[in-house]
Amino acid sequence: YNDKLGLEQLNSFSSRRSENILRIIEKKYYCLSAASALLTYLKNVLMLSFAKKCLKIEYQTKEKSMMIDMQTSAGLELLYSLNSESGAVKNFSLFSSLNNCVTKIGQRHLRASIIEPSCNVDFIRNRQEQIKILLESEELMGQLKENLINFRGVDQLLKISYIVPAADCEKSIETNIQTAVLLKQCLEAVNQLCVVVTSTASESFEDSLRLLSSPLFGEIIKKINEVIQPDIHQNRLAQRHFQHLFAVRGKVNETIDFLRKLYTEAANEIRDYAAELTETSKLPVKLIHSTKLGHHLYMKNPNNLSLPEEF
Repeated sequence: YNDKLGLEQLNSFSSRRSENILRIIEKKYYCLSAASALLTYLKNVLMLSFAKKCLKIEYQTKEKSMMIDMQTSAGLELLYSLNSESGAVKNFSLFSSLNNCVTKIGQRHLRASIIEPSCNVDFIRNRQEQIKILLESEELMGQLKENLINFRGVDQLLKISYIVPAADCEKSIETNIQTAVLLKQCLEAVNQLCVVVTSTASESFEDSLRLLSSPLFGEIIKKINEVIQPDIHQNRLAQRHFQHLFAVRGKVNETIDFLRKLYTEAANEIRDYAAELTETSKLPVKLIHSTKLGHHLYMKNPNNLSLPEEF
């Protein structure tokens, strides 16, 4: 999956009739990457070869949607503004005007809807009905936004479906645990989101309600809870820095149990030392943690107080 290789191959194999198509897709990463993978498969696995300038290339949009070429998109300022003023490029486009999305995946969906809008009349009318319902109820809109905050990391879960887990190394284990915790958090928020959608009492939300009501979500949460602590989100320290250490239930993995014990003892020792230091020095010393420095002592010193030699 290589977009540059895909563009090179298409330039080499496409006929003259396809030159206009190449200008349209030259900046479409996923399209070119898929083309690269397909042509490489045909060549290396099926042992097929093509003469130069012999292939007819077509670009097909999503089903029941239309395509807007890059030149037209730029002229209409759909994604970026033509205004050269500072900040105008991002702030004065159609996308920036419409973008009130809470999640990153929502922003991607909005962007995709703008550059490849639907031409399905039933879909458009259904979407208009949904927007009308939300605009007429500030309370409903507020509840929806409040619930969508719980799905801010849902785009990270897409990797589960196409990335093969690495070997059992420390980083891989940590990533897998954090992914399981994120999946648990998102699935637990589905029920509340389902309640909000149900309160609309509109047929236009039927498909969304059917999806959110799927019993599969409950089965997945039940499976996750066999390994992950059910109250992991209430543990602030675990949630912020060492989630992978505190998230797994006891007696599930001996190595994690051992490391968790070592860490807890060491952390308690450091906290006791920091408290003792604060008491003896009479200075506002705090024990904090950051990704860059790890555990360290921190103190504001606006008056330039002299520090003890021990410091």
